[in-house]
Amino acid sequence: MLKILRTRSRREDGAALVTALGLLAVFAMLGSAFLFHCRINEEHAKLDIASVKARYLAMSGAERARAYVTDLPTAGAWDKTEPLGDGAYTVRITPKGALLTVVSEGKVLRQGTVVGRALVRVTFSKEAGRIKIVSWSESIP
Repeated sequence: MLKILRTRSRREDGAALVTALGLLAVFAMLGSAFLFHCRINEEHAKLDIASVKARYLAMSGAERARAYVTDLPTAGAWDKTEPLGDGAYTVRITPKGALLTVVSEGKVLRQGTVVGRALVRVTFSKEAGRIKIVSWSESIP
């Protein structure tokens, strides 16, 4: 039995080590690629969340404008920026005859940089003290 084990050639010595190191290198590359992919997906998810937050901020601004228009007998031009959560919304009301056009922009900030932005455009008509939505559009630029 000892003779069989000793008859291996010198070239075979260390082959298992080379194979193990090769497999280790392949698995290391696969692991680093997986971690890179996870990191990229995390960044995309953060940007998606920021876009949704910006949309809700813009909708909040439009609702604030509706409340402003409802409370006043005659609403004129109005421009307001308010911080809310980790962002802010800016509302502009422009009267056009019997219609009021509201443009609300929501921005989400991360460390002073805008990471999410959305616009809501609403046209209201005010008849007999009631507010009626004529048109509503949303966009995420």
